[in-house]
Amino acid sequence: AVPCADELLADVLTLPSLYCSTVHLVPAPGVYCGRRGEASALLMRAGEIFRRVLEVDGWSSRALVNWGKALVGRAELAADVAAATKLYSAAIDKFEAVLEEDPGLAVAKYRCALAMQGLAGLQNPAGGGSAVAAGNSSSRQRSVLLGDAARYLSDVAAAGGAVGDEGLREAAGVALRQVQGQLEL
Repeated sequence: AVPCADELLADVLTLPSLYCSTVHLVPAPGVYCGRRGEASALLMRAGEIFRRVLEVDGWSSRALVNWGKALVGRAELAADVAAATKLYSAAIDKFEAVLEEDPGLAVAKYRCALAMQGLAGLQNPAGGGSAVAAGNSSSRQRSVLLGDAARYLSDVAAAGGAVGDEGLREAAGVALRQVQGQLEL
């Protein structure tokens, strides 16, 4: 029998505490550690569960947002820039798919902005690189990503909403100030 979406999502409930306890023991990015692999494996498993939820339900903004969050977690743990770039890009795709269906979903905007900020962080702020054209392209891409992230975060920070959204608005305000600072570099 195919498990229902709620059962699949319930399987993931144990992953955040395992991920958090694993990540706190992990060294800086780019430094291999067995715990990094363990955390990445947990996040990969979460992504598989969210994909299965989508197969069962056909559409679930909750599953797509959580799948995107798992991809961002894996990007943060990635040992190399190429892998992190692919993971951040895949996460952004998940968040943007949700926003196409529900453009006002604040959590999707917030998470997409954080993924854009992470992807932009992989670019050299000085536009470095061996070729000037490649550096300029990298710098432009970084600026576009940070500009888009700032717009999403501004929307979330300024949005009215249900009780309980205050924490998300405050977090968006903090992230917005960080992104604005990065745009000034």
